[in-house]
Amino acid sequence: MVGGPAITPTRAGQMMPTFDEADVRAYVQAHPNVSKGLNPGPAVVDSIEFMSQRELRTRFGSGADLGKPDDAVLCVVTVHGMFLRAPESTSPSLLTKRVVFDGRTGNELVLWGA
Repeated sequence: MVGGPAITPTRAGQMMPTFDEADVRAYVQAHPNVSKGLNPGPAVVDSIEFMSQRELRTRFGSGADLGKPDDAVLCVVTVHGMFLRAPESTSPSLLTKRVVFDGRTGNELVLWGA
């Protein structure tokens, strides 16, 4: 669910992020839809990038401002799969999406089209 718990931190008490690429891949494997908004799935991981809120905003524009401090660590996961374009859709399409997770808590912050 967007904004809810997702990736379990495995490096708590260490430097940010509190999880790594292997944790992200394990999460995607255990949760093939990755996000409530990615149905029916499964999602295939294209890339996993850790970056600051500042970097996210610079790369993807002002719409990528999640209200986090500029130095907050985020995890941007780009996936593709057969997903519904909208909740009322009945036929999935091949789409690419980005899911952004909080680099400290592992919570899902946002899902948007790539």
